[in-house]
Amino acid sequence: MLLTDPVTGEFVFPTNLDCALCTRDDIYKFGRRCDELGISYIGLCCGNAAAYTRTLCESIGRKPPASKYSPNMEVHCLFGKDERVLKNHSKQTLENIVTRKGKM
Repeated sequence: MLLTDPVTGEFVFPTNLDCALCTRDDIYKFGRRCDELGISYIGLCCGNAAAYTRTLCESIGRKPPASKYSPNMEVHCLFGKDERVLKNHSKQTLENIVTRKGKM
């Protein structure tokens, strides 16, 4: 079986493999599914990155030292919930960004 682009149907190997990469959400779902099936020895191979390994660990309830680098939208400069963030950005600014009506 040859790997093909899901949009164009063209072969992706060797120069166009990007469309076949997993996202962090894919890795998280993979880890959750392995845990549900009782698979206790899991890992990643080719194309792995530190963020993927961290996501895989967190998906099965582990908290590696690198978890301190996990995305935390609560403190994001635009999407955060902290009052210090909210007072510096108007609701309209946020809506413009989210709906892509505004310009940054």
